[in-house]
Amino acid sequence: MLDGADLTHGPAALRRAAYEASGFVVRQLIELSGAPVSRIVAAGGGTRLQPWIQTIADATGRPVEVSGVAEGAALGAAFLGRMAAGLETSIADAARWARTERTVDPDPAWAAAVQDRYGRFLELGDRPSRASDSRI
Repeated sequence: MLDGADLTHGPAALRRAAYEASGFVVRQLIELSGAPVSRIVAAGGGTRLQPWIQTIADATGRPVEVSGVAEGAALGAAFLGRMAAGLETSIADAARWARTERTVDPDPAWAAAVQDRYGRFLELGDRPSRASDSRI
């Protein structure tokens, strides 16, 4: 759903809304986990989309470290396979396989607006969907 969208919103605003939605899902998962997350590591083809990575940083309020290898997740899986096979002895050794290309920090100019929209995102998520409404 595009809550609050109207005819004055152009393609850039709608794209930002889509990116924010994914960032809000990441933020909600972090909050629900209760884990002390101080940074996010991003890997994969989506890391080439700088506006998306920036929006994830903005939506979560955390820096996003972008893997220097687009296939970083596969590389991590390969390292874990080496550990399982006894070819590596410590997860700390994975540092020699991984590198960060760049770190994207949250933009303070977006903080207030993102906080308001995240609150709305949570409100909308608490509503029952029309599909689950037994009267339909």
